Amino acid sequence: MLNLAKNEFGSFEATIPYQINTAFGSYKNPVYTTLKYEKTWLVVEEDGKPIWLGYVTETEKLFDLSYKLYAEGVLGYLQRFVPKVNGGTYYLTTDNQLEQWSSVPSNSIFYLATQALKDYYQGPYGTFGIGKVNIQPGRTIDTSSKGTLFESQWSLLNTFLLEEYDGYLRTRIVRADNDTAVWRVYIDYLVDTDATTTQTIEYGVNLLDFSYVEQMSSDVVTRVTAYGTQTTTSGWWIFKTTTVSAISETVRDEAAEAKYGIIEKCIQIDGNTNSDNLRKEAQTELKGYKQNIEPVMTLTAYDRVDSGESNDRLGFLIKTHIISSPHEIDKWLVCTKLKLPLDAPNEKQFTFGLTPEKLTKQQVQKQAMDSVWTIAQAIISFLNQLLGNLSSS
Repeated sequence: MLNLAKNEFGSFEATIPYQINTAFGSYKNPVYTTLKYEKTWLVVEEDGKPIWLGYVTETEKLFDLSYKLYAEGVLGYLQRFVPKVNGGTYYLTTDNQLEQWSSVPSNSIFYLATQALKDYYQGPYGTFGIGKVNIQPGRTIDTSSKGTLFESQWSLLNTFLLEEYDGYLRTRIVRADNDTAVWRVYIDYLVDTDATTTQTIEYGVNLLDFSYVEQMSSDVVTRVTAYGTQTTTSGWWIFKTTTVSAISETVRDEAAEAKYGIIEKCIQIDGNTNSDNLRKEAQTELKGYKQNIEPVMTLTAYDRVDSGESNDRLGFLIKTHIISSPHEIDKWLVCTKLKLPLDAPNEKQFTFGLTPEKLTKQQVQKQAMDSVWTIAQAIISFLNQLLGNLSSS
């Protein structure tokens, strides 16, 4: 069984029999004695194409001498390495805000958080590199207040990027060149997935089961109240008096309160302050929480390719068109979880998460930046043409 989930390692489990029975007799399984923790690599393929890569982390010997094998995805490598990150200013990901696909410099959080895959990876398919990255391009962060950090690369990735900006972290295994036997492994970090399938999931066709869950989570907050003290001085000389007053300011999201009622968080601001400052602090705190429930849609669907249809496959982190009139759904959604039993392809389970609010905002920003980039390219092209004409005349 292969289990995949957005921004997680992914896991695989299977049973390795002690004996292999054939028409010519029974033989000890040659794989049985070759399994090595952290060193035996596994690849899951679909239609001859690798879709997941991982390594053995645990084995369990059963009564019949067979082994139950557990493996985690290659991104788990990032737990092993702890870089020293000095306090300072770093790019979050890429070094250019205006380029659609700019480079990821060595003084970026994303580079520092994935460097082990680039430098120490020794699994199948040769080299591992940084691929497509377009989350928070050109933005920097100052870590000076945190001092020197000693955290695993996976912790860095989560703390500074995944928890803050979400996005789609993806391991991509592709041929180095068309029709060659050479493959490359890349780690991508995207605002929106660029992979789509032409196969639709349709009610009455290949949609087998459906659930739509809306659940109030602990990170939904509709108002924040900031408390503090304000010191005021009045009078002069020996008649001077100082008064310390307790003050508070509340910032609320009226639309969220109309839907869910009052869900409040309180914060304390130290030192002398005022109402304006408390209001700003409360607003900043409120922005760190959700004001909407993000529903999750779980589907059990039959992949038409498994029945011999010539089509694109359904798959993990692939955008899919889902149509179900009874459920009033007609959307393109990304598969954020996949359960794939290799011995029962008709029991695949796909979970499609509606786009989180964090990503929706970033997608709007990216569309605006893409427009700026397109306009900039058009201006450069016009200037080059104009200068060329002037020089020729």
